[in-house]
Amino acid sequence: MDITKLTPKQLQNILRLMKEKEALLAKIAAIDEQLRALSASDETHLENTTASRASRKRRSKRNTRIGKAVQAKRTANKKKSLPLKKLIVDLLQTAGPEGLAVRDIAEKLGVPNNNIFSWFYTTGKKFSNIIKVGDGRFAWQVSNPSPESTPTSEPNSIPQPPAN
Repeated sequence: MDITKLTPKQLQNILRLMKEKEALLAKIAAIDEQLRALSASDETHLENTTASRASRKRRSKRNTRIGKAVQAKRTANKKKSLPLKKLIVDLLQTAGPEGLAVRDIAEKLGVPNNNIFSWFYTTGKKFSNIIKVGDGRFAWQVSNPSPESTPTSEPNSIPQPPAN
């Protein structure tokens, strides 16, 4: 920075910033002094704090035991659930061409509506068979079978070899 090329306004800004810096350094020094005073008074209470640490440790062990029991009970009550993908696809496949509303899917699965909407707009968009049939309504579209796999008009006909 070339001082000879500074404008008066830039010099005023530098001066103002230097004063702010000095004021902040003075505040930091005052805070440091207060912390030193507190640490000196804390040394006198050291004996009391070791006793309170021991009681806190006992309480935390007791809370851990209680917490593990509660957690075990919660996991026992929690039903084993399939991935959301499998559940939604199964529901849509059984629903037919009219599809299902997101609200209905959420109620059947016990999942918040927003989770179902999010699933459709992220994971669900990867499925070419899932189509949107209305506002908040999705259906499973059965893919068109290929011509080779369609049954012939005569069920008992013998397939003919291709003509050369």
